[in-house]
Amino acid sequence: MNGLLCIALHDVAPATWDACRRWLDQLDALDVVAPTLLLVPDFHGRGGFAQAPDVVRELQRRVAAGAELAQHGLLHLDLAPPPRTPAQWLRRRVLTA
Repeated sequence: MNGLLCIALHDVAPATWDACRRWLDQLDALDVVAPTLLLVPDFHGRGGFAQAPDVVRELQRRVAAGAELAQHGLLHLDLAPPPRTPAQWLRRRVLTA
């Protein structure tokens, strides 16, 4: 029986590319050709895709092979003061707006 599996790789960015590449290699080994790659254009303010043409080329290759790109925030950085209550922690660390 063939089944469907939705795979989304979070926090894909030049700053996280080494770790992302390891995950993508594992997905390649499983013949997963259409993951959704959740991009963060300037992960934690550490530089974006304009400074990483090799990463961009690899992403373009993967899109041509069936992957989907989706934006997952701009900085992916929480600059607000630390949460003070369990409810605030839950809203900030577990839930999303």
